[in-house]
This record gives sequence, C-alpha cells and structure tokens, in this order.
Amino acid sequence: MEEELKKLHKNIVATVTEVDRLGLKDENDMVCLFPADWMEYGLGNEIIIEVTLPESPEYGVFVQNMLASNLANAVYGMFPEASVECSVKSVDYLRIGHAERGCVKGSSLTLPKA
Repeated sequence: MEEELKKLHKNIVATVTEVDRLGLKDENDMVCLFPADWMEYGLGNEIIIEVTLPESPEYGVFVQNMLASNLANAVYGMFPEASVECSVKSVDYLRIGHAERGCVKGSSLTLPKA
C-alpha cells in the first residue's frame, strides 16, 4: 500500500510540474496530502483530487481545465477501476471572508469507472 501511494505521489508531482504556467519545479513547491484511511486501507473505488491555487492571471480557466484533465487522466491511468474526480480552484486569499466579491473560481472533471 505504501509503495502504491509513493508511486501515486510521484505521478501527481510529475503531472503538476508539466504545467509550465504554474512555475512549480518539484514536490518541494507543492503540498500533496492523502487522507489517513487511504494510508491505512488503500485506494477505493472513488478517488477525489482537490487542487487549490492562489488566484493569478497565470492560472486562468484554461490552466485550471488543463490541470484538472491532466491529473484526472494520470490518476485514472493508474486506477482505471476507480471513478476519478478532480477539481481545481483558485482562491483570492486577500478576499477570504468577502464571499460576495467572488473569491473562489474553479474547474472540475470526473472520469467514471472503466
């Protein structure tokens, strides 16, 4: 199980760093967390990936859609028996607490089980 999670982590890092506009070079430039039950019981039939980016003109809808698609497909390639959902959101951290100004924007993609 631990080896499977390490492989998944490397796959996620590689996929994210391939998106040049994000400017991320390696795993030290991001945080990748797995729920405790994944670490104890392994991956299930439903895998949900959530990505939060700081709001930036560089991380527009095109980049968010590309990242959601690339991550969902990368994980689905490893676990085709699972339903994979990926959502990518950008958050304006300066506007947190002011939801009426629209501080969260995002994209989402779901790939059903094979």
